[in-house]
Amino acid sequence: MEIWVCRLPEVRREQDIAAVFPYLMKERSIRLQRFYHLEDRFRSAIGDLLIRFLYRKYYGTEWNWEWIRRNRFGKPYLWNDSPFHFNVSHAGEWVACAVHDTPVGIDIEQVKPIDYAEAFLTNNEYRTVALNGTPLRKFYQIWTAKESFLKARGIGLSQSLASFEVEIKQEGQIDIYEDGDLLDWMSGNTYWVETDYPLSVSAESVHEIPVIQEITYQSLLSGQE
Repeated sequence: MEIWVCRLPEVRREQDIAAVFPYLMKERSIRLQRFYHLEDRFRSAIGDLLIRFLYRKYYGTEWNWEWIRRNRFGKPYLWNDSPFHFNVSHAGEWVACAVHDTPVGIDIEQVKPIDYAEAFLTNNEYRTVALNGTPLRKFYQIWTAKESFLKARGIGLSQSLASFEVEIKQEGQIDIYEDGDLLDWMSGNTYWVETDYPLSVSAESVHEIPVIQEITYQSLLSGQE
C-alpha cells in the first residue's frame, strides 16, 4: 500500500486549473468547471492527478479515465479487474490518495467544532472520546477510522457508523469489531498529517504499516516526484 498527500497550492488561479484539463476526460474537465469555489476545483483536480500519477508510478504507462466504473454506492474502480485499487479523500488544505492491490479506503478530515452525537459512535467509542484530554481530536480520529473502513468495503455511509466499532491503539493501529468480533481480514492505521488533520486508511492484506508521502501540486502536473 502507498499513501500520498498533496497540499493545495498557496496561490490558486483559474489558469492553474486549466493546466489540468489535458490530463482528464472532457466530461471530467466540464465537471471541474461547475464547482463554484476555486478551492473545490483544486481539491478535485489534485485527487484526479494523484490517481494518474500513482498509476503511472506503478505500471509505467499512461492512465485512461475511460477505464473507471462505479459500483452502486458510487465508489470508483477499474472495469478490467485490475489489481490497482485506489481511493481519494480531501479536507481543508489537503488531498489524500491510497493505492493498494486490494480494495482500500482512505479518509482525511479537518478538526472543526462539531457536536459529536452518540448516533455516530458506539457506547465504548463515545466513552473514549468523552474521557480523552482532547475529545474533539479523538472524535475525528475515530470518525476517519470508521469512514475509511466503510470506503474500503465500497459501501460508503450506506451503513450506520454506529453499527460497528473501532479501537485505535497507541501506535495508530485500527482494530475493527462487528457484533463484538474482531475482523481479522481487515486492518487499518491512523495518522496525523498536521495537528488538525487526522487521516486513516483501511484495507485487506496489509503486511506492513505504510508511511505517508507528500508531493507538490506542480510535481503532479509535471508527473515527477
